[in-house]
Formats: sequence, structure tokens, C-alpha cells
Amino acid sequence: MFKRQFNNHSQLIARTLAASAMLASAAAIAFVPASTSRAATGARSASEGGASPGTPTPPPAVIPGVKYMDRTTGWVFPIREVNLIFGPSQWTLDQGVDMGGTSSVCGKRATLLAVDDAVVSGIGISGFGSQSPIIKLTRGPLKGRQVYYGHSNPVLVKKGQRVKRGQAIARIGCGIVGYSSAPHLEIGLYRKGATYCCPSWGETAPALIAILKRMWPTAVARNRQARR
Repeated sequence: MFKRQFNNHSQLIARTLAASAMLASAAAIAFVPASTSRAATGARSASEGGASPGTPTPPPAVIPGVKYMDRTTGWVFPIREVNLIFGPSQWTLDQGVDMGGTSSVCGKRATLLAVDDAVVSGIGISGFGSQSPIIKLTRGPLKGRQVYYGHSNPVLVKKGQRVKRGQAIARIGCGIVGYSSAPHLEIGLYRKGATYCCPSWGETAPALIAILKRMWPTAVARNRQARR
């Protein structure tokens, strides 16, 4: 599912860093701490947290330093080491969104993060490897939907475990994991109401890649700041 090896790493990273510099000021305005995300959305609190109408749901516990990167979903980018990942022009679509770096970007160099608060609903997916986690989102507009992390190895969580936004849950597998030709992540979003993996080809991937592209500039900027 990652049919071609990326070859233009240096050129793409240069373009990505240039873009992040242009968007740094906009990112600072567009994204706010997670602790404020529910305060301004009392109308959504009941539907997202199960409280009765007019009763605000208290915000979930916030992991220090982990702020959401997408205002619409409340998600963070699914890969920590974005400085080693090729940018959106190199991502491809099939059942999910394929992204990666060179063949050495795997294992401890490529940590996969929970995009939001969730419960680990499964581990292991046919075609994606026995260590690929699936999480079921427990808040936000996509609450109840499941997200899978294909071609992972090793997995760092257990089935039934509750995870927080930004928590490490797996790593990109080194070598060939599942049906692939190089280390990479295929992240996918179940269609609404689905209880089994995976969505059909291109069914949810276009909406998912739009979310990931919105987060990319902020993810790059935060990564650069953290590495200073």
C-alpha cells in the first residue's frame, strides 16, 4: 500500500520548513489550548459528553503541553516526528492515508500518537499487521468513530485501554509489515456506524486527508520549536 519509495527527502523538508515559517503567525491564532475548547461550545457539550441540555460537560483532563492542532476535530497529528515525514504532496490515498519518510523512519524514530481521547478497541488488522491498533474516539464531533493505524509495530497499548490525545500508542513498523513495500503509516477512519475494518477504497480518505493537511503546518512548527 505504499507502492513507491520516497526519494526527494531533502527537497521536501526544505519546502515544508519554508511553508511552516510563513504560516507560523497564522497557526498561533488559529489553534488554542485544549482547555478552552469546550468552554466556548456549551451547546455541543450535551451531545459530546452525554450531559442533559443546558448542563456544561467539564473538559477532559489535559496532558501538559499537548494542545489540539485542528479546531474542527480537536485532533493532534498522528506522528510525533513530523520533521522526518514527507509532507502532504507525497501522501497517497486508498482505504486510508499513506504517509512516511525514508526507509529508516520507523521504530523509535516514528512514534504514533492517539489523535484524540479514545479507547483501544482492537489490535491487529488483516493486511496491516498484528500490531496495528484501532482506537474508538470518546469525544469531539467524530465521537464513536474508529481510527486505525496500519503497518504499526510494536504496539504500545492494550485492547480496552483508555488513551489521551497525544499519547504514544504504537510505532511505524520497520521492514515489511502487512501488505507494504516500505515502512510507513496508513491511518484510516471508519465510516460512521461501522464496527469492522476497513472503509472501502476512497470512502473516508478524502475527508481524513483534509483534516491531516489542516494540522500539518502547526505540527511542523511545534516540532521545530520542541527541537530547539
